[in-house]
Amino acid sequence: DFTITDAGNNVTLYTQTIYVIDIDKFTLNDIIWPSPNVDYTNCNIPVPDPAVTGEPTLDDDHCSMVAATFTDQTFSYPIHCSYIKRTWTVIDWCQYTSNTPASPGKWTFVQNIYVKNAIPPTIDANVCRDTVICAQNASCFANVTFHASGTDDCLPVNITWTYKIDVN
Repeated sequence: DFTITDAGNNVTLYTQTIYVIDIDKFTLNDIIWPSPNVDYTNCNIPVPDPAVTGEPTLDDDHCSMVAATFTDQTFSYPIHCSYIKRTWTVIDWCQYTSNTPASPGKWTFVQNIYVKNAIPPTIDANVCRDTVICAQNASCFANVTFHASGTDDCLPVNITWTYKIDVN
C-alpha cells in the first residue's frame, strides 16, 4: 500500500497489486523419463535404486515447484527372478490441485524392471565327479542313489537338476 499525505493532511491511499505469472509453465516436454525397460541383475535387492535403474530428469525453472516419486508393484515372473512395475509420478505443485480429477500439472510414466539372475548356480563339487559303478554278478543291474546339492544367489533357490548316465 502507498499512502500520500499533503501539507493540508489530505491522505490518498493506493494499493498496487503485483502478479507473478509463469510465462514458461512446466510441461511434459520438460521431463526426460528413464528407460522404459530395464534389466536389473541383482536378485537380492527388493527395491532397485533409481540411481541404477534410471529416474526422471526435470528441466525445472524458478517458477515451478516440481517433485518426482515412484511406487513399485512386484510380481513373480517365470522367465526372470521377478518383474517390477515402477510407476513414476511428476507433479508441479504450482499447477496441480489435489483431489481434482484431470487437474493439470501431473504426469505419470511406467518403467518395467526385469530382475534377472546373471550368476549361474554353484553345484557342490561332490556332485560332478566321475563315478564307476560295478554291477554284481554281471547282471548289468545296480541300485544307485545320487545326492545333489547346490546354491544360487537368487532367493528363493530353485535349482532344476538333469543328469546323464554313460553305460560304456
